Amino acid sequence: MKRIFLVAISLAVVGCARYQPIPTIAEHKPFHEYVTEAMIADNKSSHELRHVSTALATYSTLIVSSLRERASRAWGASNVTTAGGVGAVLGGLADQTGLLNTGLFTSGAGYILSSRAKFDQQVDVTLVTYRKLSCVGDQVGRLTPLVQRLVRTSGDQVAIDALASAPDDTVHYVGQIQDKHLISFYSMKPSVPTKEELIDYFARFTTVQASAAAAVAGRRSPLPPETEAAVKMMKSFAVELEECSKLI
Repeated sequence: MKRIFLVAISLAVVGCARYQPIPTIAEHKPFHEYVTEAMIADNKSSHELRHVSTALATYSTLIVSSLRERASRAWGASNVTTAGGVGAVLGGLADQTGLLNTGLFTSGAGYILSSRAKFDQQVDVTLVTYRKLSCVGDQVGRLTPLVQRLVRTSGDQVAIDALASAPDDTVHYVGQIQDKHLISFYSMKPSVPTKEELIDYFARFTTVQASAAAAVAGRRSPLPPETEAAVKMMKSFAVELEECSKLI
């Protein structure tokens, strides 16, 4: 049985090469390049808020795709571990050595693959990035054409300047989010379970099979309410973006 378990370890470690915690090429691509592509597609020589919004939607979609794929891997490895564990338990209860060994092999492979490739951490990092991008998207989405028009005609220079810098502010904070995303991935170190963890795992499926089965500034002038609201929103835009970048 120990020989079977060692084979599971070897094959699982080799299998990890396909699922290394490395960001995709699309995740590596600097966000400002997505903005430039949207600008060029619109035949403009400088980026505007709508180009940033388009780029944000594109990048967010890519992150969602990566999240789905990584979550699928995590669940897949978990299913393998669970299925193998159940098989080992049933094999032990029925005194079927073959079924017990096969179950242990399958479960051990899933356990080691998940541990080394860090599937759960990959999902957690990608999910945090998605939350941050969704937050930024919400803030940018609030700057509707009506809000922008109200700000431009409000006479409040601070809000007008904030609107002018909104595209660059968004690119800046999304760039920070992207940097943190990449750093989080490259901070993951390859590993395999320790000798003690493997021994404990082996023991749980050979001596405790039965238990394994159970198992989100005040007022400055008498402006119309809608303009006042637009001005207030605009003044806090960069601050809200910064808060988005700090979500966990």
